[in-house]
Parts: sequence; structure tokens; C-alpha cells
Amino acid sequence: MHGLSPESEGYTNGTTTLAWFADIVYRGEVKLADFISPENKDRTEKPRNPYAPGPEGSVRTDTGKTKTVRGTSGRKAVVRSGKASPSKNPKTTTAAAAGKQKTTTAESAGTQKTKTAAAVGKAKPKAAVSADRTGTKTAAAAAKTKTKAVVSADRTGTKRPLSAGKTQKEATAGRAAEKESIRTRKSRLLLSTPAVLLLGVWFLYALLNVLVPDRTVSETEKRALASFPEVSSDRIVSGAFSEDFETWASDQLVGRNALIRIRSTFGLLTGNRLSRDVCKSGDGYLIERMTEVDQNRLDQMLNAVNSFCARTEIPGTFVCAPNAVSICSDLLPASAITEDQGTWMQYIGNNLNGPVFCDLTGPLAEYYANGGQSYYRSDHHWTTEAAFYTLPTVRAALGLDPESAPSMTPLAVCNDFVGSLAAKSGFSVSKKDTIFIYRRDAEPAYIVTDPSAQTKRATVYSMEGLKSSDPYTVFLGGNTGHLNIQTDNAEGEKLLVFKDSYFNCFLPFLLSDYREIDIIDPRYYYENLDELILMGGYDRVLFFYDLNTLAEDTSLALVLGTEQG
Repeated sequence: MHGLSPESEGYTNGTTTLAWFADIVYRGEVKLADFISPENKDRTEKPRNPYAPGPEGSVRTDTGKTKTVRGTSGRKAVVRSGKASPSKNPKTTTAAAAGKQKTTTAESAGTQKTKTAAAVGKAKPKAAVSADRTGTKTAAAAAKTKTKAVVSADRTGTKRPLSAGKTQKEATAGRAAEKESIRTRKSRLLLSTPAVLLLGVWFLYALLNVLVPDRTVSETEKRALASFPEVSSDRIVSGAFSEDFETWASDQLVGRNALIRIRSTFGLLTGNRLSRDVCKSGDGYLIERMTEVDQNRLDQMLNAVNSFCARTEIPGTFVCAPNAVSICSDLLPASAITEDQGTWMQYIGNNLNGPVFCDLTGPLAEYYANGGQSYYRSDHHWTTEAAFYTLPTVRAALGLDPESAPSMTPLAVCNDFVGSLAAKSGFSVSKKDTIFIYRRDAEPAYIVTDPSAQTKRATVYSMEGLKSSDPYTVFLGGNTGHLNIQTDNAEGEKLLVFKDSYFNCFLPFLLSDYREIDIIDPRYYYENLDELILMGGYDRVLFFYDLNTLAEDTSLALVLGTEQG
């Protein structure tokens, strides 16, 4: 132990040994704790707090080196294994130990200063780097936090802090519920937006329909359009005003043709081959269903015809042509449902007791069976070729010689005809038709007069009509309320005709048989028929209609009945 002994110090007896021990302890060369056994030392020495302030002095580490450490109170602490261990009782440090520690402290002071200086020099750049990194990270974290806060504020509308007294789980659940509420409000807003837009579009469209002036004629449908109905208490009570108003609104609808086309196209995609009573049929035909017959109205019209012939004592002929729905029924789709025109033909013939009834079903069916084209593919009219084929039958009904029909030659005047059924239904047309007019080798001389327009012309054909949207108006220039035709046949009879547009292409076949012909279309006739009959001196009256037009006609009975007033 320390290499000391009483003998080396000159102490030989027990007393001397005790004096020697006191002397070396006093000099600080040894400590009393060095003479305590490890077992007793564990029981007597309490663990020391390495961070407690201790007296200034030297300490010895486990590595055998002594380090001086200064506590927070200005006193030095003992460090073991690199950690400062303060002295439990600084007063136990003896004067001898203090002297030795001073020496050790002096020796370690230089080393410590050197290490401290080096550490300070090394720590400064590290601290600067650390500060730079810490500042950069702090700035980045702040920017990131600010960005998240902005995004959160944009998404939620309000950034709310965590409420006091709530756990993180409760706060998260609350924010989730708030986000869900915001999403619900946004969903409701998105769902309501189309409805608002649709309402706005509907309002603008309704306003446009009010501001746009009414049209009188549909160029695509080739017909007159309804005008705004007369308003009266009687018409409102009877329901006539509401019916006429619906017809007017339908006819005057802005963009009507485009809407019809969209509707028909969508119908074809879903397997519906019927649009506005027009069937898309085989061989490119658009066939119109038979008009639903109002028997009471039909009876009124037939009674008016019978009464007119009896009252005027003018011999009469009633010619009625069936429609494509009857003659070309083999082209109709299997799902097509339509009335039987043959039944109504018989009904008309049975209820006409004045004029001679002429049903053209037979000759038209024969012509179609022989490969002829009886009707245009996209129009409700019959072709000029089919009309010419029925001429002998009509001549016989008029009391003319059927065998003396004039020799005529067809001449094509239009090769891309698309008719009114295409516009009415909205269906596309795969095959266009050709319009023919018939010319004699030696045409009779005649003058066509329009009394209402006070115009005259030398032909029944209108070449301007071929340039219009309805090339069928090449015949007579379209429908006119009253036309008068005077020919150079002085020996012929005078003929009065009540007709629809089927007669327009048939007229040229009769020009050489009559000296004068008055043609009236009741749908457009507003003159006084009484005066015309008194001035006329007619030899025969001819009623010439197709069955569909006749079934829906309301004008003929009114015009014929004016004579009774």
C-alpha cells in the first residue's frame, strides 16, 4: 500500500507506528478510506451525486488521472469514469491531501487549458454549423408548417386550434367530423349547381321563345304553322283554347327541328322505330301511320259534301287515294301498329250518296306490285308516275273516255328530293328520290291566274320551287287558296275542284279536257264561295284527297257550309 512503512520512516514500536500513521495522514500521502476493506467500504460509503457541487480540488478518475471540476456553486467536484462526483463532505479533505491535490491541479491545469482551448476552437465551428443547420431546419419547418396551415385553412375554411381539455384522439375525431360536414356541404352545392344551371337555361329558352316572332310556314316540314289562338271565355271553358295553345307552342318552339332530330336518333338507339307517327321502314322508306279518324268529324265532312252536291245540283266525283301505309305495308317494321285504311275507304264510299266515289287503292297497289314506286321514300305524297298510272281510273269517274288519255313523256327535274316526313320525324334519309313532270308533245295553251295575288302565268309548273326547301312545290308553286286556269279548249267543260296537295301533280293530266278549271284548297281559301258558284256555271265538281289528309281535315265542311249562311 503506497510503498510506505514505519520502518522506512524511522518508526519502530507501536507508539511510533501510530505516530507514523498520523503523520502520513496529516501530510495527505494516504487517506483513511484506503485502509477500509471493500466490504466495510460498501456499507459505510454512500453513493455520491456526480452533479452535486463540491470543493475545489483535484479528483482521480478510474483511469488513474486526476481532473479538476468546478461545481455550480464555485466549488470543485470529484469526477469518476469521466463524470463529476462531488464530495459528500468537503471538510474531510485533509491538509495533506489538499497539498497534494494542489500539485496535481497545477499539473492538470495546463493540460486542461490546452484541451479547453482546443475544445473551444473546435466547438466554435461545430456550433456555427449546428446553428446554421438548426436555423435552416427551423426555417424549413416553419415554412412547412405555414404551408400546411394554409392548405388546411383552404380545405376547411377555418383553422381551429386544439381545444383545451381534449385528447389528441378526440381532437382528430372532431376535425374528421368537421371535414366530413364540409364535404357534405360541398356535395350538396355540387348537386344543386346543375339544377340551378338547368333552371337558368330553361328560363332563357322560355324567354327566347317569347321574343322570337311567330313563323307562318315551316320550310322543312312543308306546311303552315299554327298561330297564337284567340282568347275568349267560351274557348277557355270548352278547352278549345288549351288545345290550340299546345299546337301553337309546339309549332313555334325555337330549335324545333333540332330537338325532333335528337329525339328520333335517341329512339333508334333504344330500338324505337317510330317518331311522331312516322315509321322508319324497309328499303329506306319513311312511312306515316294512318291518322286517327274522328268519325263524328268525318261524318260532318261527308254530310257537307252530299249537301253541297244536292244543293248546287252539280254532278260530283269524289276521288280518294290511299297512303303508303296501306300500299307499302310490307315495308313496315313488325312492331308497327296502324289502322286499316281499307275499312275507312269502304266507310266513305258507303256514306257518299251524291258524288261518284273513286277509290284508287286498286290501281296503286297494282302499280306497286309491278315494281313501280308509288310513293316517295321520305315524303307523304305519291309520285307523279303513280298518279299518271291512275289516270284512266280517274277519267272514268269523271265521265271521260279512259282510253283517250293523252300521250305524255316524264322529265326528271330533281334528283335529290328529301320530303316532309324526314323533317317531321327527324330520321335520316338513306335514299333520295327523283321528281318527274310529264310533258305532252303538243302542250295546250292556258293561263293560270291567282285572284288573291292578282298574278298570271303561262305554266302550272314553278321552276323556282325546285330551288326551295320543298322541291315538290314545282307543282302549282305549292298550295294556294284559289287558282283559275283557262285553256284553249273551247268545247270542254268547266270544272270546280276542292283538293289537297295530292292533286297538284295530277292537274297537268286534265288540262286538255276542260276549257276552265277553278281549284280551291279549303285550308287556304278565305273568299266567298257563294259568289263563285253563282258566277261559275260549273259542269262538274271534283273532290280530290288522300285518306290521311281527309281524316284530319276541318276546313272542307266549313267552306262548303258557307253557302247556307
